[in-house]
Amino acid sequence: MYIITYIFIDYINMFINRLSRKALKNFIIIGFIVFSLLPFLSGLRVLNNDAFNFYSFIYLYIIGDYLRLYPLKDTYHFKRLSIKNYRLLLLFIFCFMFFLNYLVNQFAYSINGTSNIMRDIANKLLQTKTSYVRLFIIIQTIAYFEIFNTFKFKNKIVKFISANELGIYLLHDHPIIRENIYQVLRVNTAGFVSAKKIAFIVLAII
Repeated sequence: MYIITYIFIDYINMFINRLSRKALKNFIIIGFIVFSLLPFLSGLRVLNNDAFNFYSFIYLYIIGDYLRLYPLKDTYHFKRLSIKNYRLLLLFIFCFMFFLNYLVNQFAYSINGTSNIMRDIANKLLQTKTSYVRLFIIIQTIAYFEIFNTFKFKNKIVKFISANELGIYLLHDHPIIRENIYQVLRVNTAGFVSAKKIAFIVLAII
């Protein structure tokens, strides 16, 4: 799916460049309602969107490209903030969304099984627990993206790596390639996550 998306990226960029800023923003808002809000509130019943599909990846890519074309820092009340305060605000939003997402999951677990109605509500909330297009995760990802967008890297090596990492990610995440790489590097994705395991995975990525 990711490789197919990568093949169509030039055409996706052509679509983005043809739209005005207002049209592109409206497209993102409508996409947010259809791909994120409705699946989250309905427990994937309105649209079975777990985010691991072609249209969700395109939608997330368009959000990222919109932020590239129209930086959040230069819009609304954000432009009045200093870079330092803007980063602190983004960090707060990131942590708050993480905490809110955790509370929603814990709430769902706590009411699950108490009654038929509560079980139905809990199942709806937990259906999108790991979805990339979940309401909180999208906002959290935008904040995370924007934090790094405030830094200007001049190092040629960093620029080279950043320009090529999307293609590398899309290629290595193909199931056939991923399974073989994990076997060669002996990366185990199951079991308890420890500091040693995280360090090993970081080295494997490099």
